Amino acid sequence: MKLSRCVLSCAAFVILLPFAVRAQEKPSAEASANRTSASVIPLKLQVLLTEYDGTKKIASLPYTMSLTATPENRPPGGFTQLREGVRVPVLTGSKTGESSMQYINVGTNIDVRVAHTEGELYTTEFRIERSSLVARIENNQAKEWAPGDPSPSSQPLIRDFRNDFTMELRDGRGNEATVASDPMTGHVLKVEVLLSVVK
Repeated sequence: MKLSRCVLSCAAFVILLPFAVRAQEKPSAEASANRTSASVIPLKLQVLLTEYDGTKKIASLPYTMSLTATPENRPPGGFTQLREGVRVPVLTGSKTGESSMQYINVGTNIDVRVAHTEGELYTTEFRIERSSLVARIENNQAKEWAPGDPSPSSQPLIRDFRNDFTMELRDGRGNEATVASDPMTGHVLKVEVLLSVVK
């Protein structure tokens, strides 16, 4: 009788063993798939700010940023930030007649975040700000300060460009995002972007 029970138990174990193994493998496969779909995607983003005087290119400012894309079906992450420029001293006065020196950031600020939409498509949010010093006025036109010019006065004019926008970008393809004309100088500023997935 004991031998029969042992034989039956062993047979049941042999029969049920493959099902137990498959039951253990299935969650692991699903977990692996979930990890793959939820993993971040490394990207390289290139932003090019180009300024023209008519058809003549007078400035070209390239910036490259490394960041990651938020996977599909997940809340967007925070913005990746880039800050480049100088702090310019500006003399300010108060109601009592006292003067003090303050510093203003002049240069380029870029904030960007990317969400993977599907396939090679990425939804990209930008905040771009570029400021520059106006050194002098010639023929009713503002001329930007450049190395070699006299130092700016204690109360310089500061030209400012800001643009917030969202674009759908594809891996490895560039796009022209913005074209803006400066009413003081007539210069045209173009913003171009290129997104690439890091392999």
